[in-house]
Amino acid sequence: MDLLDGCSALEDLEIFVISFHEYPEVLEIDDRNLPKLVKATVLFCGALYIPVKAFRNVQFLTLDECEDTDIHVFPNLIHMEFFFNCSIKWSVVLDMLNHCPKLQTVVFELQIYDDNDEVWPDPGFVPECFSSHLNKCYIKGYTGEECQMRFVRYVMQNSTSLRTMIICSRYDQNHERRLEVITELASYTRSSAVCELLFK
Repeated sequence: MDLLDGCSALEDLEIFVISFHEYPEVLEIDDRNLPKLVKATVLFCGALYIPVKAFRNVQFLTLDECEDTDIHVFPNLIHMEFFFNCSIKWSVVLDMLNHCPKLQTVVFELQIYDDNDEVWPDPGFVPECFSSHLNKCYIKGYTGEECQMRFVRYVMQNSTSLRTMIICSRYDQNHERRLEVITELASYTRSSAVCELLFK
């Protein structure tokens, strides 16, 4: 914290932590500590808890296992990436998207081998960025699980500015299942007339 407090001109911050502590530690970063921060990457933090509100002024944000429920508006965020190694808390993901009004690109990196996702919630809202700025959604490691399919359908049905939806499937998916997934994805209604669905 002493180091960060002395870096008021810092624009790019990467935090990678391998922690073996039994109890979580809190790194009390505040956006006032880093007023000129443009890009933040926070991955593999283990037992180190860093509140995402500390990065609310950045334009580019990469997070590992977003579980924070104390989310503030990210007024400048245009590019966000999520890395998931275990289950996905879809309600938190949707809440994050709902607090990023200028978001243009969202990327999901899924490294999940079991279907432990939280049950798909009924959000009851459409994030502001869906109707104004979001033009690209990229999902890597896609397996076609029910919650993933529902998320893709939710994005395509509600994003009026979406230009590209890229789905990169898990390499070990068999041909028949892959064909089923492609067929279902292609059947989804798209709010954007220029939305292109790419399956890799």
